[in-house]
Amino acid sequence: FLTISDLFSKFQFISKYSYPSSPVKLIRTESSSSGSSKRPLPSPPDSSAEHPHKTICRSRNMLPPMSTLEAMMQRMLEEQMEARAEIRDIGRRVDELSSSLNARMDAIVKVQAESRAKIDDNTREINRLKVKIGNMEENAMHYADMCEIRFSGLPDLPDVRDIDSVATVLKVLECDERILSVRRWMPSRASNTPSTSTNATLVARFSSPVARDAIMSCTHKLAMMTGGSIFGTEDQGKVFAFPMLTPPLYKLWCSALSRSRELNYARPLIRGYSLFMRAAPASPLVQINNIDDLANLKPVEPRKTVARTHSHQE
Repeated sequence: FLTISDLFSKFQFISKYSYPSSPVKLIRTESSSSGSSKRPLPSPPDSSAEHPHKTICRSRNMLPPMSTLEAMMQRMLEEQMEARAEIRDIGRRVDELSSSLNARMDAIVKVQAESRAKIDDNTREINRLKVKIGNMEENAMHYADMCEIRFSGLPDLPDVRDIDSVATVLKVLECDERILSVRRWMPSRASNTPSTSTNATLVARFSSPVARDAIMSCTHKLAMMTGGSIFGTEDQGKVFAFPMLTPPLYKLWCSALSRSRELNYARPLIRGYSLFMRAAPASPLVQINNIDDLANLKPVEPRKTVARTHSHQE
């Protein structure tokens, strides 16, 4: 017969290789008739615990087949290769966009530099024009057409206003144009010798060049009148009318007047603030804009005219 010690040793050997995960429970047993001391006995294995061999077999049965694993691995490798290709393509596109952006930025910087240079040039030109315009505005009143007519040879009557004297002249000329203002004529070249003349020179301003030209077209009637016949005095002097011209136009008119005498032309005309020449009173008008236009005129045969006793415009 086997002793309790032998049984316990064999049980431990079997438990080590057959039930590695099962706990060992020791129990106290009574000794047999041999009267030996009490020794613990192992408890029987728990039937509820699953055998390790069965667990391993079941885990192996749950794994997919090898072909499926290889297919999964191959698919994962292909996905990684596609992802790497996409990353390389994205990197290439980023590089292209970066190069294009840098080129555009360089072009923008170049255009900005050119624009700054143009702005500086335009600013200087604008400042120059502002100065020029300012100077022209200062002389605007001197060079503008004020629509004025200068009447000379008028009797200086103390009890008659200057505007009434001009209105009397317009009445005999049968002109009803409205007079805006009247001022005394102040010659630019004042003489040191005091004037003893009793006549006055007045400058009348009208509403438009058309009104001024309409009056000037009637001034030929003054050739048949005297100051006395107009104002009811004993003055036998003539009254003259002449449009007030700007300095450039006045100089051109003086040149045209001298040129008309050389070419045997009729007296120059001022209409609408423009200068005209004509070979004869019935000839077509030729507009004169500068000295070159006067030089291009051809001379004509002298006309038989009656000597004039006045110098007003026809």
